[in-house]
Amino acid sequence: MEIEQSIDINAPAETLFTWLTDPERAKQWMDSVEETTFNPPFDPNRPIGAVFKQRVKEMGRSVEYAGTITGFEPSRRYVTKLEHHRFTLVVDWGLVALPHGTRLSYKANLLSSDAMVDKLSKAFGWYARKTAESQMKKLKNILEQGVVR
Repeated sequence: MEIEQSIDINAPAETLFTWLTDPERAKQWMDSVEETTFNPPFDPNRPIGAVFKQRVKEMGRSVEYAGTITGFEPSRRYVTKLEHHRFTLVVDWGLVALPHGTRLSYKANLLSSDAMVDKLSKAFGWYARKTAESQMKKLKNILEQGVVR
């Protein structure tokens, strides 16, 4: 199952990319993310292949994912693979510079390894689309209102 969303944000791609890749900033617009910790050694300038754990609040409980950065092109693209024992989620963020800002695209691909996830994928797809839309709107609001920390 694939989910796609996009939004235009009145901010430079460089700024937007920082908000995608900085775990502390990501927590400000991704309400569900509780913590992201990278396994050492981690070089933020050369992160492809970096492994991390991400704890996320889902339906009232904390769930931990094993993550890997699989794509990193500053100000253009950021790709992560999040693994759970029931599925893998590949998230691909794309950025395209516009005359007055940046188009941010989100593409998520759910790869199921469980029959239960297959059965629930329609409901999960609806939830994932709504979550992505909400997060992207929040990021847009933060950057356009100048609440940059």
